[in-house]
Amino acid sequence: MYKVATILQPGDSNSKISHGTGYKAYTISLASSDSSGYNMCPRAIKRSKIERLLNRGWDISEVAEWANERGLSMCSYLCVTWEAGHGRSDYVRDVRINLTNWLRENPRSFGAYLRRELDKAERNKGDSEIACRPNVDSDERWEKRFPGMFDYGWRWYDYTKLSDRLGRAPYHLTYSYNDGTTYDDWKRVYDTGSNISVVFDALWNPWGGQFGYLPATWTDPNGKVWRVIDGDQSDYRFLDPQDVCVGLRLKADPDLREEARETEFVVPTGIDMIGDGHPSELSLGHYLAG
Repeated sequence: MYKVATILQPGDSNSKISHGTGYKAYTISLASSDSSGYNMCPRAIKRSKIERLLNRGWDISEVAEWANERGLSMCSYLCVTWEAGHGRSDYVRDVRINLTNWLRENPRSFGAYLRRELDKAERNKGDSEIACRPNVDSDERWEKRFPGMFDYGWRWYDYTKLSDRLGRAPYHLTYSYNDGTTYDDWKRVYDTGSNISVVFDALWNPWGGQFGYLPATWTDPNGKVWRVIDGDQSDYRFLDPQDVCVGLRLKADPDLREEARETEFVVPTGIDMIGDGHPSELSLGHYLAG
């Protein structure tokens, strides 16, 4: 028996999604990495593997090197949905694990319930347009798992590290640049004209009202200069202009920030400027420096 409330969760219940207006938002929050026993983030090193290597006496930079050589990211070690905020609470983790086990162990039942919830949301939307992010904590190939979900005329969107999904999945995907990104990943990004996102080492402290500035441009490893937009102003990536880098602030637990800097998952900015207004409440580009 899988104890969950609903598969679809209202977007205003998730701090990553709630910053955005004009749409009725929903999400699906599966358990990240292999915390459920099933690996839901195939381009990230498994959390269980990190634990085994650290227990052998490896330091975090050695683990990162091992992962990156295999095209895997260290994001699973720093994952905001597991290591920060409510994601550290058992009551949140347990629901996500149960939901993931249900999907993987009984996909037919999961799909039937998902269809019911999609129908209900569609009936109750009124005059609102619906936006849905089905991979808040995972990188599931929904277009293969339940292709019928995209028959609903909603604004579907996600981030993904699986570059072979770009230009193929029937919804808006932003490529998540990471420390495991390969030449082939970049080629797919360029060939499909996809936007990218980058996690910068910029302060994120909404509880203390402190927010770091982001660079106005970012040069990728191949020399392309990207215009940066502030991805923390709104989560609705389908509204972004084309050919931009979505700048995101590192949202890791404070105790992990120093270790995060020992990996290449987090990109340094060289910017020390701090502001006191939430990005979602300020004008576009307010926190872009340079």
